[in-house]
Amino acid sequence: MATDVTCLYTRVRNNSGVRKKYGFLPPHGHELAANAELLVLGDLRSRIANHPNARDRQNASFEAALGNNHITLIRTPEPIMYDVLTDATRMIKFSNNSLVLDDPCWESLAR
Repeated sequence: MATDVTCLYTRVRNNSGVRKKYGFLPPHGHELAANAELLVLGDLRSRIANHPNARDRQNASFEAALGNNHITLIRTPEPIMYDVLTDATRMIKFSNNSLVLDDPCWESLAR
């Protein structure tokens, strides 16, 4: 059985209304059709902020695209927490207007 790791990805959508290239999308930029979505491993915000080259330019482009509503972050990975006393890994999720603890996506299929 395949392991579900979708909870580890950021989903971003091109809202610009036209095909557009976003140079800040890892690893070397992506061109997205209007309303197209892209999955990026990890938290996109962290990947852009920690990029070793052209960090300021990429941050400015990312912020401008968000501010102009050219892209939308559909989802980002939930925080993963580890409890040393119970040896349990949990994710903090938003569900029904509340924060809840849940099993990581890769463990939910193992049951």
